[in-house]
Amino acid sequence: MINRFVVAKSNKIYGKPFCFQMIARSMSGCDAHRVVGALDHMPGKYARILKTLVDSAIANAMDKGIDGSLIVDEVVVGRGKYLKRIEFKGRGRVGTKYRPFSNIRVVLKNV
Repeated sequence: MINRFVVAKSNKIYGKPFCFQMIARSMSGCDAHRVVGALDHMPGKYARILKTLVDSAIANAMDKGIDGSLIVDEVVVGRGKYLKRIEFKGRGRVGTKYRPFSNIRVVLKNV
């Protein structure tokens, strides 16, 4: 039996890579449909974004004709660009506020 992989990528997602990585650690090695169910019940935007990405990977697997159970092989979260914005502070001071973006890749494996 040949293991076939399916990949879904999403770039330039507004959010901190660390927050995505906290959720992604619990996903790898689990059944893909179970992961979707678990992410459905998690609060916050990070779980919602990862859920749409796993749904996209499952749809890609169906388009390729991969049947059977799918397992989340790996979830790679990378750092994208950071936008710098001005943050005004008290007493006439000015600081820099960073707006982070992330790149995420989900790989599903056929078992």
